[in-house]
Amino acid sequence: MKRIETSRHRRKQFAVLARTRSSQAATMTLAPGTSSSEDSANEHGWAEQWLYVVSGTGSARIGSRTVTLREGTLV
Repeated sequence: MKRIETSRHRRKQFAVLARTRSSQAATMTLAPGTSSSEDSANEHGWAEQWLYVVSGTGSARIGSRTVTLREGTLV
């Protein structure tokens, strides 16, 4: 198990913190009113994606569902 300090990366829009052949841990910071991507090419069918909300609110599209996100949400 590896401990990674994430706080120093929170101001970057996107930062890969660690990776293996089949996974990637990253931080992503979104400004109010912006989106991570509308491009379906950004989906990673070969790996699970997890999203944890540190602060703020938003929504995520999961298949045909839209899920409300807020501080402390994990999807």
